[in-house]
Amino acid sequence: MTEKTEGPAERGKRLFEKEEAEGRAAAKKFDPKMLVKKATEKHMVRDGDEEIYYYPLVLEDTADLSKAKTNEEYSTMMLWKMLEKAYPGLTLEDVKKFPMGKGARILQLLSEAEGFLPPEKRSAVS
Repeated sequence: MTEKTEGPAERGKRLFEKEEAEGRAAAKKFDPKMLVKKATEKHMVRDGDEEIYYYPLVLEDTADLSKAKTNEEYSTMMLWKMLEKAYPGLTLEDVKKFPMGKGARILQLLSEAEGFLPPEKRSAVS
C-alpha cells in the first residue's frame, strides 16, 4: 500500500480552509465593547448630494423616547436623538420645525440605516 503525501497545493488549500473556518467562528463571537464603540461613532447617510450625519440610538435614549405620547412625538424625538450629537446645538424644537417632507425623508433614510429603532418596537407608547 502506498501512502499519499500531501503536495504543496493541497497543504495550502487545507491551511487556507482551516484559517477561513477559524475566522468565521471568531466573527460570530459577540463583542460588547465593539458594540459600544460602534454606537458612539458618527455615521452618515446620503440624500442625493447631501450628507446627513447621525449617531445610532442607544438603550440610554429609551428614557427620552418613552416620554412620547403619540407616534408623531415619538418619530420627532427619535429623529432628534439620532441627529443631536452630530449637530451640536440642534434642539427638539428645531426638529419640530423641519419641513414635513424633509423630516419624513430623513426618517426614511435613517430607518434603512444601522441603529434605527422602528416605532412598532417601542414599548412605552401605545
